[in-house]
Amino acid sequence: MQWAEGEAWIDSVYMGPFRIDSEIEAKPKSEFEIPVTLEVDMKQALFLASSLAKKKKLSEEIWLKIEGKTRAGRSGFYKTLPLKFEGKQKIISYN
Repeated sequence: MQWAEGEAWIDSVYMGPFRIDSEIEAKPKSEFEIPVTLEVDMKQALFLASSLAKKKKLSEEIWLKIEGKTRAGRSGFYKTLPLKFEGKQKIISYN
């Protein structure tokens, strides 16, 4: 993947636009992590933080949604594709 950009929501709260501006290599059908730059609206972030604080367990899940586009390919052949993900993600605490 050469780059990606779009919009992000957590638990139906709009967080802001994101972008990935560095090339990522991943094997087909494998899990991988992608570092992103997310421009967060602080009012929305505080609203989300208060709702997450109400969750009883840190092992509970959030609903993550992203929509945008990416440029991906292999062997020098790249194509701009729609990027869409919607699903549950576990909250992980590193404390």
